[in-house]
Amino acid sequence: MQLSFLHNILSCSTLVWWHIRTIGSIHCLIKLGVKWFKLGIGIGLPFWLAIMLLGGFLEGKDYVYFGGLYWQSFAYALWESFYCIAMCLGLTVLFRDKLSNKKFTYRVYV
Repeated sequence: MQLSFLHNILSCSTLVWWHIRTIGSIHCLIKLGVKWFKLGIGIGLPFWLAIMLLGGFLEGKDYVYFGGLYWQSFAYALWESFYCIAMCLGLTVLFRDKLSNKKFTYRVYV
């Protein structure tokens, strides 16, 4: 694991821990996963499209997304963290509920 991804893991773990302590039930995590999946699709994809269109990606300014003191780099890093958490929570719940059975339960988490 790279050190730069530590904030993703810590924020996701904190979110799940807070939700379990607040609600008090693991079954509410299904709603949490579906909510984050919808947020990832509904907010994450349009935000990514806006960053690409307004940031000059189509004009060939792709270097501003790779780091440095550019607003595009900052916005892309925020989007990447949000989208990663949303898809990890959402897809885990989706695949666990829709594609797992007793014989192949472990494959959802791999």
